[in-house]
Amino acid sequence: MLSIASNARIKFSVITCTILSLLVVGCGSVSDFHHEPSVNLQAPSQFLNSSSEASSIVEPRLMWGFTIDKPLQELLDKALTENRQIKVAAIKMQQALLDTKIDQGEQLPKADISLSRRHDESINNQAEKSASGKTSLGLTLDWQVDLWQRLADDEKASRLTAQARQLDLQAAQQSIQAQVITAWFDAVEQQKLYELNRNNVDNQKRRIDMSFLRLDNGLADSVDLRNAQTQLLRLEASAQDIIARRNDALRKLSTFVGLYPSAQQLSLEQLHFPTLSPLKIDNKVNSILVNRPDIQAAEASLLASGFTWNATEKQKLPSLKLNYRIGVTQDSGARLFDLDYWLNQVTASLTQPIFYRDVLNAKADKAKLQHELQLQNYQTSLLNAWRDIENRLESEHILTTRYTYLAKALKQAKAAELQTENHYVQGLATSFELLSAQRTRISVETELVRLVSSRIKNRVQLSLALGLPRLNAPAVVQAEAA
Repeated sequence: MLSIASNARIKFSVITCTILSLLVVGCGSVSDFHHEPSVNLQAPSQFLNSSSEASSIVEPRLMWGFTIDKPLQELLDKALTENRQIKVAAIKMQQALLDTKIDQGEQLPKADISLSRRHDESINNQAEKSASGKTSLGLTLDWQVDLWQRLADDEKASRLTAQARQLDLQAAQQSIQAQVITAWFDAVEQQKLYELNRNNVDNQKRRIDMSFLRLDNGLADSVDLRNAQTQLLRLEASAQDIIARRNDALRKLSTFVGLYPSAQQLSLEQLHFPTLSPLKIDNKVNSILVNRPDIQAAEASLLASGFTWNATEKQKLPSLKLNYRIGVTQDSGARLFDLDYWLNQVTASLTQPIFYRDVLNAKADKAKLQHELQLQNYQTSLLNAWRDIENRLESEHILTTRYTYLAKALKQAKAAELQTENHYVQGLATSFELLSAQRTRISVETELVRLVSSRIKNRVQLSLALGLPRLNAPAVVQAEAA
């Protein structure tokens, strides 16, 4: 008997030592994680082509680089509530906030009340059937103790993810508003080109009358008349292309603001291109990017992936669960609420995964790779943002220079057309010379209208790249960094 008891103690000691060894090994196998993103990128020392034109401070009302007219502002406000992309971003934000609430609840004890009735039947040796029953009533509390802050890391990851989704919503709002403005001025551009086309048609009809008069006076032949009529037909054909592009721009605009296909007709009459305001360019790259919600969202996603990786590593550690139950099981239901019959039961369990460790290691490696992927995405977002700013600044400079040259060219083309027309009336110029002067003026004037529109749309994209638009977005959820 003593030998048996001694062997039992030895086996128990071996088992105990083995379990403790596994627990210690499990506690020491978790990788350390640094919560701050490590980004080793060299920012541009200054932006290219920041000219003296961009020297004044931007007022809040000019955050897009010009004053927004009332009709356009109404469409921008409508886009914030009706655009489908914004609605999708808002739904994703709400899902992320609910995930945060779920992870917060995982850290709390779980309480359950149970009431059950059991009915048993049996047959004794005399083949007599008997029945018995027991009723149970109890309260159970379960709590997983967050020894290693794994649940806290999950909760921080969900908070940061919710923050990223809120910033994505802000970025979507800004992006959609920029697209609405761009579509608006696409339509205005086509309207201006249509009005220019109508003026050219009226002028061409007057020149046809002039050609008839010269033909009657013997100063021209039928070729002059045919050239004038050909030019008129070409202008009428161009008008149809302009109308098609204008209608397409209006449909795109209606889609952005949630009005398509049942949109009321948007009026573009008597609208004009706004005057661009001076724009100050801050060469401190980081101070510019801090205003961009897409960059902030990428950083929040990077941090969230880090906390997720940390929590996944901690799944290898032992877990401690506490269970407390108080209840009663009686034949008679009358005693269920008599506390003298209620019994307490407390259980504490410490669990260390053994054969499942390969799966846990694979999960941790996958979470690490996801974190590295988020780091690459973050770095790419920074590089794309810097490049976008430089490209838009360069376009700002080039478009401004082109506008200066084209404005002078249009002045010369109008003067040349007027002089050629006077010479044509006097018989000193041919119809081909008049047609050439007319086409040159139309080409320059058309290019100038498109250039003015391009400057405005580039300024919108530049303002977006600089993070100037600041919309009234929901308050951002703050996540602690442990």
